[in-house]
Amino acid sequence: MFKKAISLISTIVIVVALGGCSSTKLQEVDGVTQLRFKDTIETSELKKIDSKTVSMIGFMSTSTPLKGEYTYLMNMPYQNCAFCVPNTDSLVNTIAVYAPQGKRFEFTDVPVKVTGILEFANTTDSMGYSYEYRIKDAKLEPADLSELEDDIKIYTALINQGFAESMENIFTTIYKTINYEKKDIKTEGLQVLDTNLTKDVKAMFENLDKSNYEEMISMTESIDKLITDINKDIESENYDNLGQYNNEGNELYTTYSLWLLEAEI
Repeated sequence: MFKKAISLISTIVIVVALGGCSSTKLQEVDGVTQLRFKDTIETSELKKIDSKTVSMIGFMSTSTPLKGEYTYLMNMPYQNCAFCVPNTDSLVNTIAVYAPQGKRFEFTDVPVKVTGILEFANTTDSMGYSYEYRIKDAKLEPADLSELEDDIKIYTALINQGFAESMENIFTTIYKTINYEKKDIKTEGLQVLDTNLTKDVKAMFENLDKSNYEEMISMTESIDKLITDINKDIESENYDNLGQYNNEGNELYTTYSLWLLEAEI
């Protein structure tokens, strides 16, 4: 899709992840040690609770193996670059989580709570990632939003309605149209874009506090304008003009992706 935007987001993820610098002492509740990405817990502290029950809240990586026997829990949603920031001296932004034998995880894009056994064991998984500790025999369940920051609640209220999937479909549709030659589409088969492409997304804001989503609402309005401009060129058969809309598409996709990153745990 809009690769320049994706490259930018990957860079921002690394910068944000490196922002933490101080380690926090571990806290235990009812025999379960609570771990948090924001605490940048030092590995030396984690070793003290090897083989103990731990819990942690995060997001499932989009690079979770299809079979679902394990996943990568990350500090931000919609990240496919597990261990882009390696866990060297502290837990930074990724930890591998393994389901019990014979069980599997189903992907979700809402915050999840993982509870399992912390195990120190040098592991190289089927995706080729190597790490010295993981959470095994884990139970995965939706996180209790009442325990999370407001930005996570705002994110989840919209994501639960299928916002991310709808936006990906919208951007993919626009990209295929303005890059029709790369998609082996002949001009004779090039159709104008549906002017109601963002209708379902706009409806998602109706029962929410719109003041929390002003940037996303403005983005959908900009997408509508972009669609109008693209359609004018298609109707006028100015096909050579379509490629110029890639820059605007990149900017809009970056706006959308950066909004996703605001939900950092």
